[in-house]
Amino acid sequence: MRAAHDEPDAEPEMRLVLQDTMSTACDEMERLKSRPQTKPRVDASAANAQESAEDDGSFVTFEKSNEEWNAVVGQEAAKDALLLATEWVPAGDKPFRSVLLYGPPGTGKTMLARALARRAGRPFASISSADVVSKWQGETERHITRLFERAAKIGGLVFIDEFESLCSTRQSTDDASTTRIKTAMLVASQLPGDWLLICATNNPWWIDPAQRRRFHERVHLRLPTADERRIMLGEGTTG
Repeated sequence: MRAAHDEPDAEPEMRLVLQDTMSTACDEMERLKSRPQTKPRVDASAANAQESAEDDGSFVTFEKSNEEWNAVVGQEAAKDALLLATEWVPAGDKPFRSVLLYGPPGTGKTMLARALARRAGRPFASISSADVVSKWQGETERHITRLFERAAKIGGLVFIDEFESLCSTRQSTDDASTTRIKTAMLVASQLPGDWLLICATNNPWWIDPAQRRRFHERVHLRLPTADERRIMLGEGTTG
């Protein structure tokens, strides 16, 4: 009979097996991470209802704006530039369909876009990058396309604030999804139809140059003067 101390030691062999198993598991995790995410399978009726809602662009709400044009204090040059681009168009010419508003924070870019929507009688939708960007592959591009298609159908005005967060300057470190978003915006902004796009930014130099060139008009909003600040604070009419 073999003595206990003569039995072969199994610990080194077990360690090798464990190391090999862990290495295989890590390789599999890295492979899964590198794969693009796809939507999980859901009930067919629920999936059809969701796709129908997204196909008509109902993930964003168009509403009637109540902002008065004269409620925008100052910014007369910016207001005239907007009207020249969208309303005061010579006979035979087409109005501009995309305008970039840029300037310091708090100069009334959103308010001016809302006022223009009411003046033009257009349904208004305020969009941020969070409304259109999706983690699912191809979903963001579809959202952008459906947004413009729905705006064209109802003659809507689409306002995108902080536009540089959606179409920033291209970098060598951009991944494939970021590049597709910028390309989708370039393609969608050329779609036919009666829509108007107003984008706003505090940092126009951060926007992708190819997208920046696509804007038919770029309008600067300056800081308000001292008198305009008093009017905004309700002090201008009291003397």
